[in-house]
Amino acid sequence: MAAQAARRQELESHLFPWAPATHHQQPCAWLLRLGLHGVGPWQRECPCGGGGGPGAAPWGEHAPLLRQLLPPGGPPQTHISRDELKQRLGGWLGLPAGQAPCLTSRAATAAPPPADWAAYYRLRGLPLDSPAALLLDAALTTYAAVLRLQQQQLVAQLPEAQRRQAASPAAGQPLAWGGEAGRRPEAPPQPRRLVIHLLGPQRELDGWPLLLELGCLLPQQQGIELHLVGPQVPAWAHGRSVRVPAPAAGTCGAAGCSCARQQPPPAAGEVPAGSQTLGFWRGAYHELAAELAQRHGAPHVVVALNAGLAAYVSWVPTLRHLAEAMQQLVPRPAAGDVTTAGHTSDSGGGSGGGGGGGGGGSSGPLVCCFTDFNEEAMHRARQLCAHVLAGCGAAAGTGPRGEQGSSGGSGSDGDGGGLCGGVDVESRMNAFRRPAAVLAADHALPSAGNGFALWLLPRGPPRGSAAPGAVLRFTSREEEGEGRLK
Repeated sequence: MAAQAARRQELESHLFPWAPATHHQQPCAWLLRLGLHGVGPWQRECPCGGGGGPGAAPWGEHAPLLRQLLPPGGPPQTHISRDELKQRLGGWLGLPAGQAPCLTSRAATAAPPPADWAAYYRLRGLPLDSPAALLLDAALTTYAAVLRLQQQQLVAQLPEAQRRQAASPAAGQPLAWGGEAGRRPEAPPQPRRLVIHLLGPQRELDGWPLLLELGCLLPQQQGIELHLVGPQVPAWAHGRSVRVPAPAAGTCGAAGCSCARQQPPPAAGEVPAGSQTLGFWRGAYHELAAELAQRHGAPHVVVALNAGLAAYVSWVPTLRHLAEAMQQLVPRPAAGDVTTAGHTSDSGGGSGGGGGGGGGGSSGPLVCCFTDFNEEAMHRARQLCAHVLAGCGAAAGTGPRGEQGSSGGSGSDGDGGGLCGGVDVESRMNAFRRPAAVLAADHALPSAGNGFALWLLPRGPPRGSAAPGAVLRFTSREEEGEGRLK
């Protein structure tokens, strides 16, 4: 723990001028200093607004517009435009237009993906004195998990020798794209319908409009389904969803809006991106996973924010389910196998042939990300994952080559195999951690919201990877002729 405590300076290293206050003052003090005390999504940040402790309103009760969009007896899905949503939210964020990301304008698709808060602020035209990062750590950590999905796709296309030499980026950081400075080389096409499962949401329920930032950051050809699953989801929202269209290309035209300062500026002639859907599901994930897979297909990414894996025994069956499901993605020796249940890859050449329709089962995600407040919690989470994976017959290492991660965690590289073998475990500091301390009375460990990330990744190319040089793509269930259950 002494070594963990010594990393306080690294955890608190941010460029924001307000960061010293958020790391060393009580929430009420820095909220008052920023003029945000009791405002909109900030009201849960201190005891004055109820926080998340005993006696506080249930999560989701402060969710703006959600009850109006999902009224009792209403349709299972509600559509609303980004312009209307922005207008109806009004000053909910409590920030001037120039200090908040524009909900109706997307980032330039040609820009390299941001690797940290500084790069994100440049991309979205935000000044460093904007406290928006204090609200966006959930959305950006989820975005970082999608970048790991992109890495998995790219690495899967490499020959075996190069695949083993490919560097694994720090958790929360994107793949180093290479190429000329300032240019992003061509990446494989993203899933036409990207499915993300966000487990155990709490603050994310009250701040659900902030998750629409994903649609502004991800490549233009994606349609995004983000399903919030957990026991804190309000009963009146269970099984229902809100769908918003793609953000517009170019700027919104509002005076003083941050989208006018984006670097690089988005091109006005770009093709509109796919829509974004937020679904809400009340219950334990391992009990709902099969229904979610049947209705919406298998997830590509699973994320649990500030999960407390080792603190809550209720996570064990969910971890076991994910470990067993990810086993379906482990490479098999059979030649020509280019499909997995729920995930389909198209071969653009070489061996393997074309991909048929995926099955309707609950195949595993390609990337799982769990975050926690401090390094000790992450260390205990690693131990729990090792125990669960061992119980499933998996040999868990720390990374593709068993190297020590930047968080100081280490371990030996296992040989995979077993019932759900081939799952790697990585843990590192999260580049998109919340730039504010979590002040605890029972320890002095440096802590921050989403401070450290634990990653579960199928070892090697997922079963269903295209041959080297081929295009890896996922099709939607509608394209497979299965249709979606309503």
